[in-house]
Amino acid sequence: MHRAEEQTQLRAAEIAHALALQAQTQFIKLDYLAGHLGEHWLKEGPEGTRHAAAVAREAMPEGALTQVAIANSLGDIVFSDLTDAAPADEQTGRPVSIADREHFRVHLENPTQGLFISAPIFGRVSGQWTVQFTRPLTVEGRLRGVIVVSVSTYHLANVLRDLFPDPVNVAVLMNDKGIYLARSDRMSEVMGQVAPHHSRRLVGNTAERGSFRAITDIDQVDRFYAWHRVTGYPVLVSVGLGRDTALAGVSDALKYSYWQNLAGSALLLLAFAVISVFWRRHAEQTRRIAETGQRLEKLVAQVPGAVYQYRMHRDGSSCFPYSSPGIHDIYGLEPLTVVTTAAPVFARIHPADLPQVSRSIHESAEQLALWRCEYRVMQPDGSIRWVSGRARPERTDEGDTLWHGYIHDVTAEHETAEVLRRSETLLRETLQAVRDGLWSWHVDTGEVSWDARINEMLGAPAEARSLRYEDYIAEIHPADRDRVISELSSALNRHPNEVIASEHRLRTASGRWLWVEVRGRVVDWDTTAQPLRLIGTCTDISARVAETQMHTILLEESMAAIAVLSADQHILEANRRAMEIFVPQGTDLATLTLRSLHLSDEHYAPGAVQRYPAPHRQSPPRVPDARRPR
Repeated sequence: MHRAEEQTQLRAAEIAHALALQAQTQFIKLDYLAGHLGEHWLKEGPEGTRHAAAVAREAMPEGALTQVAIANSLGDIVFSDLTDAAPADEQTGRPVSIADREHFRVHLENPTQGLFISAPIFGRVSGQWTVQFTRPLTVEGRLRGVIVVSVSTYHLANVLRDLFPDPVNVAVLMNDKGIYLARSDRMSEVMGQVAPHHSRRLVGNTAERGSFRAITDIDQVDRFYAWHRVTGYPVLVSVGLGRDTALAGVSDALKYSYWQNLAGSALLLLAFAVISVFWRRHAEQTRRIAETGQRLEKLVAQVPGAVYQYRMHRDGSSCFPYSSPGIHDIYGLEPLTVVTTAAPVFARIHPADLPQVSRSIHESAEQLALWRCEYRVMQPDGSIRWVSGRARPERTDEGDTLWHGYIHDVTAEHETAEVLRRSETLLRETLQAVRDGLWSWHVDTGEVSWDARINEMLGAPAEARSLRYEDYIAEIHPADRDRVISELSSALNRHPNEVIASEHRLRTASGRWLWVEVRGRVVDWDTTAQPLRLIGTCTDISARVAETQMHTILLEESMAAIAVLSADQHILEANRRAMEIFVPQGTDLATLTLRSLHLSDEHYAPGAVQRYPAPHRQSPPRVPDARRPR
């Protein structure tokens, strides 16, 4: 009986470990999704975020993603992909707020907090029970809001129920405080509650895994439980296998054996019958163990990438004692080819990354620390894929090091990051080529920041600078100051996509004045659609202004009457002297033509006065004929 209990407990532990690996993979993807959607919000606003959320819904299982929402720094929901406009309270008309929710307050108190996973809550916008996956939205280290990705608790429960359809055996997802996130059976009865048997064992416990036997209050079933933490996240998976069901064969066999001994040798025939029943029960138990193994294999097959055990012997040789079928997707190899040697795997690693991978493995073995590494793999078809691996090592009795972990394909993430890096590089190189500077203005705090290039334009040390809005205004030429203030004030009330432009003079470090053109647009708004932050460029236009001023001086200071005409003889521009001679006071220059400057049609008619000859090519000079008399 004791041996059978140990085997049942071991099966529960194996299933819990596999479930924890699968949960970790999904949490990594949700973490990446939240960060990706947050970047869309900061760079593209509501329209780009709505499109990205729609793409995410198509990529996830139906019903999994309940809502994508954005809360501003005050906790007000300013965007939800469930509504066209920012959601508002039906009674008060005020924006829906999550300022009191833990998944907002944790980021308000610590803007550097990474992914946070909440306990199940009833959504104020979605109207459903969900688990919130949240990340902070920060700009230059300041909290600008929180991205909220809501995942249905019933979807999580259904995933577990597919693996454990029999309510006697259960799978549970809970946080490190022992609060249920999902349960394969009776989810509605435990929503948001604490699992008492688990919480007692988790509080103050830093162990990665554990096991126990308990009878739960919810269904009074005696189970063997095994739990396993999800690496990198404050969540654990627990699996409970019903004791009576798991040990039914052994218990019956012991009962029959007791009556056999009591009856004595006279009941030998009955003993044979008991033995027969015992073996049938044993066969049934074996079948159940096989089913559990099949369920485990099915579960592992659903994990993206590969689950594996990697063993490094004391002599330096290594192998993969176990690897799931997913290893073929990663390395193009079958599990059996790496059972005795890991050489085929290392042969597929990109030569440039192989030293890094080998070094990380040996460091993990020496320190018994978590191994994690990202590197390139060369596929049989010649393509190259990026993969990410994580594994936890342990020392065996033989002195070898055995890792338990998983590896998955992250090529898409690397390609996205590479596109972003190239875009940033192109922007930086473009700005360097045109010699423009970058600036930002936080309207709510009044902070103005500019980069080293603007300081360089002004003859100051080439380093970034921050100053208050009032100080920036004080740097503007007094003759331009009121106009610039008016331009900036009116620009804040324009269409969100409209570009702001202003030309004015700034004081240089030497006390001289530099003409600049400042352009930009609003990129962040509060809950009332008021601008919070603007970014843009600053261009040195002193040469262009000087050229314009020189042109003006040449025209205005000349004593000759000068006018510029269009092809249809309309007057486009005239200097002051021409205005004094030809244009009556109060007349709009744009209404005048060359004809209106003449006294009559006869005076204007071609040939009457050869004052405005049409352009023509000059004829070559005529050579005198020497034969003609002079």
